[in-house]
Amino acid sequence: MNKNIMAMVAELESNFPIKWEQHDKIKDLHFKIYDDRGYKFGIDKEFNEKRFDYMRFYYKGKKGEIYTLDETERIVRIPDKMSWEEFRGIGAILSITSKYMNSIKFNKMSELARVWKYDK
Repeated sequence: MNKNIMAMVAELESNFPIKWEQHDKIKDLHFKIYDDRGYKFGIDKEFNEKRFDYMRFYYKGKKGEIYTLDETERIVRIPDKMSWEEFRGIGAILSITSKYMNSIKFNKMSELARVWKYDK
């Protein structure tokens, strides 16, 4: 049911080995993925990738976030200031994530993203 998210996580883990649910970062990456009901990937069996709401990741202490707007648009928030090494790592994370997210037919827009989209 969550084959795209599972493949994305597998590729992220192969490039940036991760220990789930632990604060000691391996290769400086950890992340959490939620659906619009608050279910967390890797923890809650009810998680559904078609209901993807947002992903929050931390790379070398820099926080990034991806929110669903609709089937074709996302909001991506990354730090304005970072080192070139952090930029390379975050770029790789976004590249891997987008590769798999493009295959998902999303059900709805993230509520927080809806606020950002129309609050201009």
